[in-house]
Amino acid sequence: MSKLNDDDTRKQQLFNNKIKKIKECARCHQILPYSKFFKVSKSKDKVRYICKDCSNDNNRIYNYKKKLIVVSKIFNCKCLQCNTNIILLPSLQFHHPDAKFKTNSWRKMKNKSLQKIFNWIKKDQVILLCANCHNSAQADIFKEYMSLILEDNLFKKSAEEINKLIIRETSHISGKIKRMHIREKIKEWLRKRFIIEKLYDSKCIGCGKINIRDGLDALEFHHKDPSKNEKKLKWDVLEHLDSKSIIEILIKEECVCLCSNCHSFIHSRYALLIDETLEQFKDRFSAEYKTNLSEEIKKKYQKILEKVNLYDIKINENDLIAPLVKEIPHTKIWKIHLIKIYYFAHKSKDFSFKAYDLEDILEITMRHVYKHLKNFIKKGFIKKNSQIRGIFEFTESGKNIVIEIEKEHRLISNQIKEIIQNKA
Repeated sequence: MSKLNDDDTRKQQLFNNKIKKIKECARCHQILPYSKFFKVSKSKDKVRYICKDCSNDNNRIYNYKKKLIVVSKIFNCKCLQCNTNIILLPSLQFHHPDAKFKTNSWRKMKNKSLQKIFNWIKKDQVILLCANCHNSAQADIFKEYMSLILEDNLFKKSAEEINKLIIRETSHISGKIKRMHIREKIKEWLRKRFIIEKLYDSKCIGCGKINIRDGLDALEFHHKDPSKNEKKLKWDVLEHLDSKSIIEILIKEECVCLCSNCHSFIHSRYALLIDETLEQFKDRFSAEYKTNLSEEIKKKYQKILEKVNLYDIKINENDLIAPLVKEIPHTKIWKIHLIKIYYFAHKSKDFSFKAYDLEDILEITMRHVYKHLKNFIKKGFIKKNSQIRGIFEFTESGKNIVIEIEKEHRLISNQIKEIIQNKA
C-alpha cells in the first residue's frame, strides 16, 4: 500500500458521515451537509474536501494575489490620479482611456495567465484608477454640466426656475432626442445631490473625505446589512424616481452613502482574507509601506464598518421638499402642453396653428403631438379648421381653460410664455 502524503492524511482524518451526508470542511472545519460542498465531477455521493464558501474564498485569494502582482509590476500599486494604493486593492480598477483600443475587460482577463494579462494591458493601453477616479472619468454629462449641478443655493429656487436653467444650459444641443436625454440626466444628478445633502451630510459616511463638491460622481448607496437585501440597490434603477420616493426607499432599506472606494472595499472579503493573500508578499510590502500592512487593512475595514453601522439618518421633514417636483405634476402635463400651444397660437388673430409646428414647441414626437391634439379636441379645447386641412384653432372653451391655468399656476405660465415668445 502506497504511503499517504500529508494532504491525503488530512483528508482521511476529517469527519465524514456518508449515511447522514454531513462532513467536515478541511479549511473552516465546520460540520456541514453535503449540499454545502461542490460535487466531485458528476458523482451524487462524492463532494469536495472544502465547502463552497471556502472554495470561493480560495478563488478570491488567488485573484487578489494575481491582481497584486499585476498592479505592483506595472502600475507601482497606485491609482494614476490620486495615489490610492493596495490598502484598498478591491477599489483599484483597470480603465481604458481610449475605448477604441478596448479588446477585453479585467473580469474576463483575471483568470488568464500573467503573460496574457500583461499583453492585454499593453495592447489595450490600460491604466490603473481607483473606483472613485474611474467613475469620474466616465461621468461625461456630469463633468460638462458640473457648474449647474453644483450651483450654490440651487435648491432655494423653485422647480420651474431650475427647469428654466436646465433648458437654457442645454438649448445649444442639436437633436431633440439627445437634448431631452441630457436634460433628464442633469435632473438625475440633481436628485442625487439633493438626497446626499439631506440624508448624509453631503459626504461619504465611510472615509468622510469624498463629498458632493469634489466627488458627487463617486458617491453610491450601500445597505448597512447587505444580507437583508438579496437584490443589489442600483442607482440606475432609482434615478428615474422622484426624490421623495428615492428617500423613502433608502430609509426603508437602511442605506448609507459611501464613495466607490469604500463601497468596493467593504463589499469585498479582502480584509477578511488579507493574511492568506499577503502571505507571499509580506516582507516586501511591510518594508515598502513601513507598517504591518495586514493590520492596517483590517483596521481600515473595521473603522469603515463601524461608521456604517452606527450611522442613523436624521431627517427634518420640512427639509425634504423635493426641489424638482414641479408646480404642475406629471399627471397634469396636458396643462403645460395646452398653454404652450396657446402662447404659440397667440401670434395669429384667430389663434390657429399647424400641427407639425408643435413638435419643436412641445419637444415631443409627432405621434405624441397628435395624441394630445386628439385629447384636446375631445375635451372641446381645440378644433380642426373646417376649410384648411392640417390647421387647428382654439375654441372659446379652450381659451377659458388657459385663463384658469394661468390663475392657478401664474409663475410657470409666465415662464412658459417667455420661452415660447423667444422661440417664436
